Amino acid sequence: MPSRVGAIFPTVVAARHCCGSGLGFTVVWVILPIGLSYTIYRQSLGVIAMGKGKRSKEGQYIPLLYAQAKSAAWRSLSGSAVKLWVELHTRYNGGNNGKLILSQGEAAKALSMGKATVKRAFDELQVKGFIVLKKQGSWYSKRANEWQITTKRDDADPKARVPTNDWRSWQPDSKGQS
Repeated sequence: MPSRVGAIFPTVVAARHCCGSGLGFTVVWVILPIGLSYTIYRQSLGVIAMGKGKRSKEGQYIPLLYAQAKSAAWRSLSGSAVKLWVELHTRYNGGNNGKLILSQGEAAKALSMGKATVKRAFDELQVKGFIVLKKQGSWYSKRANEWQITTKRDDADPKARVPTNDWRSWQPDSKGQS
């Protein structure tokens, strides 16, 4: 397993092709800016291999699609936006996408960032298509915003069967700015 490294951008540190029971896939270890490493399984068709059976002794993981990691949108994200995206993923339990609750204040405290930086990170993730605001919160009624991660299907919408992956359509502007 790769060691923890504090990098500025997500970095693929190792890749190995595996073939078991007739199903070929690639194991990729990724280091995130916050120093977390996790494993991604990519089938040859580009789909995450979600193995059934024994649970990992290391616990849950956050899948990062290879296409997403190579996209212009992902590569242009700031480190704070990647940290925030990971934090939103930690709140996903397999059935609450579209109802992920995270306030700016809570994110600032959890990620050791200023509220203005968190606001910019939320805005950046929305503009680049990684998250969608599903329900506006209210300061007076003390309700936080509810978010949807676009790499997962919207669990709040019974008609939604597949993720929207809005990040696929994002392109940098003509001046090369993000």
